[in-house]
Amino acid sequence: MIRERQVVLFQFPRTNQTDGELRPARVIQKVFCLQEDWLIGK
Repeated sequence: MIRERQVVLFQFPRTNQTDGELRPARVIQKVFCLQEDWLIGK
């Protein structure tokens, strides 16, 4: 389960749209919409 202020590994894509590396990111807050989206910061 994802929670605010949690550090997660996120796959940031490369500029040529290929799969990138897993990078740590901090979960900032949940974005309220129809899907479960989260705002993260690198």
